[in-house]
Amino acid sequence: MQSEETDQKKGFKYLLRELIVPKIERISMIILLLALVFRYLQIGETAAMIGIGLTTLAVTSYLYAFLYKTEGLMETLSIKLGHIACAVAIVGIMFRLMQLPGSATMLHIGAGSLTLGAILVGYQLATNHTSMMKQATTRYLIVLVLTLIIIFL
Repeated sequence: MQSEETDQKKGFKYLLRELIVPKIERISMIILLLALVFRYLQIGETAAMIGIGLTTLAVTSYLYAFLYKTEGLMETLSIKLGHIACAVAIVGIMFRLMQLPGSATMLHIGAGSLTLGAILVGYQLATNHTSMMKQATTRYLIVLVLTLIIIFL
């Protein structure tokens, strides 16, 4: 009975990590891209679309912190710190785009934590070439570049 329950939990975690969360992440990126295009073309009110897209993207980044099975303290720390920092930076980007107070603080904390997470993941990637580390590095660098662009605009 115990092993059957753990198999179900492993199966759900695999389903969440490999199917559900990546699809939600792609959908939120599409919503965000459409919102930014609409905002650029000045078509309607886009604040709700930007909010939905960035909030969903932040939630998926946060979920990724706990979905991966990691080995060792450094790998666990780098994955969890980086993904949670991605979520903070994305919320900071949303606050900046929606001109809400506190955006600068969130962007700076997110960018600093994300830089540290990217360094840790880069170090782990040098010793451990798993697809999880490659995906994490790519995700961290994309969010870090976006955060830095938003900070300096």
